[in-house]
Amino acid sequence: MEIKAQYSHLNGREYLEVHKPGLWQDVQDVIDGVDAEACRTKKSEEQRQEGRMLYSPADINSAFAKGFNARVRGP
Repeated sequence: MEIKAQYSHLNGREYLEVHKPGLWQDVQDVIDGVDAEACRTKKSEEQRQEGRMLYSPADINSAFAKGFNARVRGP
């Protein structure tokens, strides 16, 4: 996955860049490591898009959780 746009609530990203640069790099690395296409597992049930494969929010959340947990616990 890649970062296309950013919104820094209460300058949170800037705070991390200045005070915790390693943590900000970890966040970027986890985002880069998530394979979004592998998370395209939800089948649309809309009439106009029936059968179309969509991104599964649960699978994306799980991929992010695995990436962040690996950083906390180590490889």
